[in-house]
Order: sequence, then C-alpha cells, then structure tokens
Amino acid sequence: MRSYADGVDAIVAAATQVEDWSAPTPCAAWTATDVAGHVLAIARYYNGILDAVESGQPRRDLPRGRGLEAMNARDLAALPATGGPERIGEFATSARSYGDRLASVDWLMVLGYWADLGPLTVAKHTGLAVGEWHIHAWDLWQSIGRDHRPADSEVGAAARAALPAAFPAGDPWDATLAGSGRHIKTDPDRP
Repeated sequence: MRSYADGVDAIVAAATQVEDWSAPTPCAAWTATDVAGHVLAIARYYNGILDAVESGQPRRDLPRGRGLEAMNARDLAALPATGGPERIGEFATSARSYGDRLASVDWLMVLGYWADLGPLTVAKHTGLAVGEWHIHAWDLWQSIGRDHRPADSEVGAAARAALPAAFPAGDPWDATLAGSGRHIKTDPDRP
C-alpha cells in the first residue's frame, strides 16, 4: 500500500513544481495539464471498477491497446476545462480514496476481465496503478526538465508483472519507462 501512496504523492509533488501547465510532456502529445486530466480520469475510473465489483457486476472487456487509448481520449475530452492545479487536487482526492478502499478489499478479488487476457485481480491492478502513477509523475517532472525515480526501482516490475508485453532488460525502472514508450536519459549519473 505504501508504494501506491508514494505514486500519488509523487504526482502531487511534481505538480507543485509545474509553473507552465501548457508545457509538453513525454506522454504522447499531452501537455502537463493533459497529464493532470488523464490521472484524474484514471483515478475516477479505478474507483468505478471497484464500485462495479463491489455491486457484484465486475466489468467485462476492460480496455487495452487502442481501446484504452480511445477511452483515455474520451475521458480527457469530457473533463471540464479546468487548469492543472485543480485537476491535480481532484486527482489526489480520488486516488487517495481508491487507496483507502484497497485496505479493506480482498486482493485476490477479480475487478474485471481484460479483453483477450482474462481476469484482473485487485493485486494485479494495484501493481498497474502504482506504475501508472509513477510513470505520470515522471512525465510531469520531465515537463520541467527534472527526473523522477521511485524510491524502490522494483515498483515498475509490479506493473509489468500484470502485462503480457515484453520489456527491455536492465534497471527495472528504466525498463518500465522504456516499455511504456518513454525515452530516458542514458546518463548513468542522473538522479
């Protein structure tokens, strides 16, 4: 659970340093404001899938690949035209609520079913969520020319364990970034 909270805190910490919310990020064609909107939409989505399973209706065909990209684009477009700081504030509330809820659920409970992959348990999903938060914290830090690295570089391994894709060898965090399409610095002395 600490890794989950650390990921949320990493996004909030990065956001406090962003001055230009229109700055580009390494995440596709998204600005810092777009990344803030994306993490807000994802935190809401996470609460929604937990709501569904708690009501006895786990979701079928959870999106992956292009379906996930389309969902992300729709969710981002549906957000009110608020700024990055407001989006991060709402993200923090929603993401922390989800984290609090995780403390009382069965980690082997199936949240839903991924298209072509089968069941997604709370444990697997939490690994993905931790990776998601740290990757997007990295995106925000990069938008201001700084780096982010989780205190535990194995955080990325938890996210990758739930995915069928092959990731590059080497440092677990660098492999996670590369596997998520990010281009990382090759300077071994980077923070």
